[in-house]
Amino acid sequence: MLTLEDDGLEGFTQRDCDLLNQTVSFLTARGFTESHAADIACNNWRVGGEKTVESLAGFPLGAGVQRFQYRAYYEYNGPSRVSPFRTELSADEVDDTLSLFPQHLEHYLKPTAIVDASDYCPGSRSRLFSIVTGRSHEATNGAVASCLNRFDLYADLL
Repeated sequence: MLTLEDDGLEGFTQRDCDLLNQTVSFLTARGFTESHAADIACNNWRVGGEKTVESLAGFPLGAGVQRFQYRAYYEYNGPSRVSPFRTELSADEVDDTLSLFPQHLEHYLKPTAIVDASDYCPGSRSRLFSIVTGRSHEATNGAVASCLNRFDLYADLL
């Protein structure tokens, strides 16, 4: 994977590097070697224009690839029949959960999807994220729901 220490990435932010790595993952899931995928992403970055996984990969969404956007959030409704021992998370636990959620979600969706999340603002109790995938809407929602349940979160499809 690319790091800020790599040649040619001088002046890049960590977020820029993360986007390049997401693009590399997107392309390797479609059969490109990692070095070739990195070359494609970096070359498309230099061309300029919009900085999205699709534009950096050179894959239009119409090529069997879709984007789904969600807002994940924490809400405590007390114990339930399904989770009778559920307790309210502390503010720090909510921040940790939402901060790490996109990384966990990637494991539920790999290798056929890329998760792109907004920066998390501590205390906000919600976070926006999008998924670029070749999976169906139903399969994507199922994976998202499983991950949300695991971390005691909810989400709205935007």
